[in-house]
Order: sequence, then C-alpha cells, then structure tokens
Amino acid sequence: MQAKMLAKPIIPLWPRATWVPDKENSVGEKTRSLKLTLSTEPGNVNGKTLTKSFKIFRNGTPEEWILWRMDLEEICVGMSIVSGSNRNRMVRQLLSDEPLKEFERKLATLTSETNANCNIALDAVALQIFPNNAYAKEKKYLRQGMWKPKVLSIRNVYTRICELNQQLISYPHQSGLLPDDEMKSAFINICLPDWQQEFLKTGINEYSSTWEDILTNAEALETAEAAVVEMTTTKDDKREYEEGEIAPATKPSPKKKAKASYFCKMHGAGQNHNTDTCKVILAQIERLKQTKRDRNPSSFGNTSNNQQSAKPAWSDKKRPATSYSTEQMKTIVRMTKKKVAEDAKTKYDALLSEELNAIDMNQDAIDHDDKMHTMELFVNNLIDDDDTSAMEEEGDEITEADIQELTSSFA
Repeated sequence: MQAKMLAKPIIPLWPRATWVPDKENSVGEKTRSLKLTLSTEPGNVNGKTLTKSFKIFRNGTPEEWILWRMDLEEICVGMSIVSGSNRNRMVRQLLSDEPLKEFERKLATLTSETNANCNIALDAVALQIFPNNAYAKEKKYLRQGMWKPKVLSIRNVYTRICELNQQLISYPHQSGLLPDDEMKSAFINICLPDWQQEFLKTGINEYSSTWEDILTNAEALETAEAAVVEMTTTKDDKREYEEGEIAPATKPSPKKKAKASYFCKMHGAGQNHNTDTCKVILAQIERLKQTKRDRNPSSFGNTSNNQQSAKPAWSDKKRPATSYSTEQMKTIVRMTKKKVAEDAKTKYDALLSEELNAIDMNQDAIDHDDKMHTMELFVNNLIDDDDTSAMEEEGDEITEADIQELTSSFA
C-alpha cells in the first residue's frame, strides 16, 4: 500500500498541548504563574469567588499561545475587566520576555489603549509564535492529513477536530472556520478504509447525513471492530491452550453463575439483550467480514480445507535431538581420526606408486635413446666409410662374428 503524503500540522490532532504552571514548558524553561481571584458571578460584589493559577507566557507552541489567550479572556470576565487600559495592564502581568517586548512595541504605534488595539498588539505577538501560512497549513491538515490515533475513541476524535476548527479563529491572518460539510468530510477521512466503505454502502456522506447519523454509524463500526478483535483473541487463546503452548498456573475455581442484568456495549444497560446477541453489532460484524472476504477471497476458502491446512505437517514437527555419552563421543572421535589416517595413507601410497612408475618409464626411455643413438652412429660410419680398398689392403675385414657380437650388444 502506498503511503500518502500528509500535511505537516501546526497543531496536531494528538497529543493536545497542556501545561502546568509549576512545571517546565516545552523548551525546558521553568514557567512562572500568577494566582488570581476570580468571581463566579461577574458584577455581583457579594458573589462567590475562586482562586486559580495562570501561566505567565514567555515562550511556547502555537496551541499554548491559544490556550493562554483563552485564560486571558477568562480573567477579564472573572475580574470584570472592561476598559482597554485595564486589559493592557493585565496583559503586561501575564506576558514576559520577548512576547512582552513585542506587545509593547506594537502598542506604542497605536493611538489609544482600547480593547481592539489590545487585540491588535496580541496578534502581533502571535505572528512571532506562528510559522508562515499557518492558517492555510492547518486547514489543509484538517481536510486530508489526519489519522485516528489508537488512544482516542471515535467520539473523542470528533470532539478534538471540533476544537481544532474552533482554534482557527486565533490564527494570524485567518478568514474563518471550516464549513460544516468540510468538517464532516474530514471526520469521515479519519475513519478506517473499511468503515468508509460501510458509509458508502449505507449512504452516509458529508452532504445529506447529520452529525448524529455519522457518529452513530461510526460508533457501531468501532464496537463491531472491537468485538471481532476480542473474538479472535479469545479463539487464539483457546487454541493455544488446547495445543499446550500456554498452560495456566492454576485452574480457575468454579463459581456459580449469578443472574446478571442484560448489558449491551452499544445500547447500554436495561436492554433485553447482551453485546454478543445485539443484532446491530452482529450485522456490522457480518458486513466487515463480507468486505474482507470480497477483498481477499483466497483466504476464505472451504472450511474443511482450512481446517486440514491448519494441521501441522509431519515435517514441521521438531525431531528430538540425539544425545551421546562421553565414552561414545570419545569412540566416535577415535574412529574418525583412524578413518582420516587410513584415507591419508591410501592417498599417499597411490601418489608414491605413480611417481615410481613415472621414474621407471623415464629411465627406460633414456636407455632406449642411448641404444638408438649408438646404432645410428654405427650405421653412419658404415655408410660414410668409402675407402674399402684401403681396408682390404691393410687386411681390416669385418667378419661375421664381429657383426653378431655388435648386434647382440643392441639386443
């Protein structure tokens, strides 16, 4: 499966940015806090009050800045801060370092201290915290770049994307929230591909379906998926127990079955059925199985064939290792050494015999060459000796006995 390119988020779906005033911030700097007393009934002098700690912002992520802006609005409401000058004084108490310097610089360029000018100065601080084109990047991430985290339920995912959409109004150079149909489309894209196919089959879409219809079907699919995983895990544990791979330390003590009220994970308590007999969940499970069967029909063959193929072949079984005693190992070593010595001796004798035969053959060839050379010299002397008359005059005749003696020497 080819992985799609995802847009880098300015504020991710998960995890959500939080801070504790007494702990360190995201860059390792210890944060400072300010305790303030807020009224639960603004405008009522005798109303109840509460004391709360608020962060003094000096550095952080874009989401931490948005959360700080929300704290500022809560302080202004709880302390009945209405005028722009009072609001600016409170901002100066809650900002520090570079953000405070930027706020003062921008505020000095404005003619008066009003709430609108205070917000303009805060937007100038936000420009230093948010990257370029942050609003466009976050909208692209909401439309096509999100995946459902395992730690969040489908209902929590819905709550989180609504929060991310609401945070868009705090971005610099923003132009509003995402419309409702785009939010529904983003939510459907977060779901698993199998769920999206079920949405198509049941007619769930971002245009004609309400949020309640989408969430109801998504939660039903989530419950069915969890039931399939639970059933598969239970069957695997049972199979492993039967094959002896996992054995319990102690057998569970038998208990009497108590009468329990019906409970369904989808419809809740007080029903006339349990989760395993819920028709809605069973129908969703069957649809998921049919979808997987249509995608990969080869893995859903005949049941008997699957059972036969699941049986391990005789060749898969591990053969027990052969064990030998010390004396047997010593005997095997001695036999091995003796066999190696005999093989080496046999090979050496064969090589020696071949070398001796070669030497004899070479000696015979040398003797034969010497005899042939002597015969050749004798014949040449007979042919080249033309002075036969001188030999007859001197009486040097070759007798028959000399020829036989010479011939016998070449035999």
